[in-house]
Amino acid sequence: MKSTSLKGALAELESLVDIELSGSELLSKLSKFVPVDKSFLYYLKSQGALREIRASARFEDYTFSVDRSKLSLALIENAFEQAPNFNDKCEVIINYPTKFGELSELGFGMLYPNLIKLLVEAKSEILIINPFFDYKTNDDLAKIFNTYVSQKINVKIISRKEFGQGSSAQNKKLRHFLTQLKTNAELRVLGEDQRENFRLHAKALIVDNNLAYIGSANLSGMSLDSNIETGVIISGPSIKKLHDFFQILWDLGEKI
Repeated sequence: MKSTSLKGALAELESLVDIELSGSELLSKLSKFVPVDKSFLYYLKSQGALREIRASARFEDYTFSVDRSKLSLALIENAFEQAPNFNDKCEVIINYPTKFGELSELGFGMLYPNLIKLLVEAKSEILIINPFFDYKTNDDLAKIFNTYVSQKINVKIISRKEFGQGSSAQNKKLRHFLTQLKTNAELRVLGEDQRENFRLHAKALIVDNNLAYIGSANLSGMSLDSNIETGVIISGPSIKKLHDFFQILWDLGEKI
């Protein structure tokens, strides 16, 4: 992106301070200088540069005002760097009850076989974010790891730390799984942060910093056998971002 175009967009935003206008009007004015879409507005709003005056059914129809104190050339540059990356490739995978009939005609891959394929084709590293385990799936996964996954592969698992009545059972399941693995496996848990009030709910599997699964399914019997679940297997530039996110969670986690 040319510096002159970015500076033009910044000057245009500065000229709109204290004026109420819709997201569509903002995009129209800025498009004279830079190629923009609503993701650009999302970023400006997230950084406080746009103040919401009135909401609407569509984000483009929101009414905004510009906060001059938040504007800078660096902000405009970052808005493009943080824009969604559409160079990733993805495959949709699903789990569904057999009574739904054959859905493969629609081009969906099956969730469980594709997750196993990711594991067995790993060459150096497997990173797993999985809030809930159960004994049956622990046993099944341990057999797959011990039979097909090289012991030289580094395995890191982030799971959820439970409190209260469920904490003892959850910790036993986690330790049970870890002790079965012959690979170089490490496990950390994330509990509820009393200050921020969050719990681990994300599910992801990253292999060799090259392929990843993101979806709704836990590695548990309920998710893989009974639930309707959806997810995607992705490759491309976003894998590095997901890998970096895993490292952030890993650093926050507690050893078990």
